Amino acid sequence: MQQFRQRLGDAHIRHSTSTVSSSLTVSIGLVSVLPKTGLLDFNRLMNEADKALYEAKGRGRNCLVVREDTPLQAVEVASNNPEPMLHLKAS
Repeated sequence: MQQFRQRLGDAHIRHSTSTVSSSLTVSIGLVSVLPKTGLLDFNRLMNEADKALYEAKGRGRNCLVVREDTPLQAVEVASNNPEPMLHLKAS
């Protein structure tokens, strides 16, 4: 996902109607879980991915937010990085 985000930025695809950037960018919310039972709650997984996406957009867009194992707590924020990423891990 990080390579995709970077390559999209490197392509400099014009986005003339955007109020955020003159080039097309992508914000990505990603969830990674290791199920401890045979069942995954799909709705919870989608909810966490949605939260990660809005976290990425809230951090200025054009970045990736990864959520691993819920419940979540922020443990690292990379800023002013050519590959902006926020990792979240279980508390």
